[in-house]
Amino acid sequence: MRTGPGQVLASLTGIRFIAAIFVFNGHMGNPPGGSDLTAGLSVAGHDWMTMFFILSGLILTWNYDDSLGTRLTGRGLRTFFVARFARIYPLYLFVLAIVALTLVHVPGDLLRLVQNPALLAHVLTVQTWSPDLAVAYGFNGPGYSVGIEFFLYALFPFLLIPFRRIRSNPRALLLVAAIAIAVGLLLTALTFPLGIADLAHENPLSAHRWLYRTPVTRIPDFVLGISLGYLLIATRDRDLTRPGRVLQLVGAITVLGSMLIPPLALSIWSLDSANMIPFALLLPGLVWSPDTRLARFLGSPPLMLLGESAYAFYLWHQPIVNFVGRPDQSTTAWAVCWIVAFAITTLVAVGAHLVIERPARIWLRRVLGGGPGAGYGG
Repeated sequence: MRTGPGQVLASLTGIRFIAAIFVFNGHMGNPPGGSDLTAGLSVAGHDWMTMFFILSGLILTWNYDDSLGTRLTGRGLRTFFVARFARIYPLYLFVLAIVALTLVHVPGDLLRLVQNPALLAHVLTVQTWSPDLAVAYGFNGPGYSVGIEFFLYALFPFLLIPFRRIRSNPRALLLVAAIAIAVGLLLTALTFPLGIADLAHENPLSAHRWLYRTPVTRIPDFVLGISLGYLLIATRDRDLTRPGRVLQLVGAITVLGSMLIPPLALSIWSLDSANMIPFALLLPGLVWSPDTRLARFLGSPPLMLLGESAYAFYLWHQPIVNFVGRPDQSTTAWAVCWIVAFAITTLVAVGAHLVIERPARIWLRRVLGGGPGAGYGG
């Protein structure tokens, strides 16, 4: 690996769009007459949401270790929090406003809208903490994860403190990664004796709520990502091409297996913990071996642009899927709607990234004093 902090990890940019596709497919649902296999693929968005949170910890560590890793300063904290706010919030608020305004048909609707406490929860990005699924997934459902991200961002500078003594020790970092995975598995295992494993998603006590959309239970994913980020920094001057290829192969196979084995894909394990090991193998493998076909594909210019637009794709896809529809008359009609919704979402996402997301980020960082970008995700 011949790259360093502050530089773009090309394949890890491109993989974000692959993740967005699976989340999109999950909201399109199982096609009419689908099998357990297609049903498993239709919920594979669960798998890739885990990847997003792991990747978030990895990339933040890669980009901000220099400014936050050794000591916390007011300047460093300000730069970090301004950068994260500018990166995520403007487009999130814009899409939320568009979706909310589609609910206004007569003047009275606007008054009821602004008085709706659920809207305020979404504006403040705290909707995912609500026990009510209708609140958490109201307006623009995918926005729930923005609340999780902001929670993890708030913890990030302080989570780096315990890593200070081990940040250059690969063995210790691997141990922390293993502990994070074990905690994730334990959290899932505990849902069985607690009697909440089989509760419906709408139930406030369900495993879905506690494992999938509760910010606190996403900390193991994030810590795993931090461990991987430090591992990449600690090994950035070493040639790990061969082990990287092995990790890519094993990681890719296990990622596919977690989606293609119905008993696993349709279980509560797929909500988070079953996906931690596969992505913990795949992500560093892509960085250590950037010359494989998979890494080159993910790091190609088209995938880079789509990966950079993946956040916009993620925010826009649910409203567009709802607009296009998910017909249940035939597989052909469903497939046509899938293609149409995907094409529209991709075009809107790239446009929103270039016209709204990127300029807003630059402007806010200039106004709030966040400094220049810091590479991927900066």
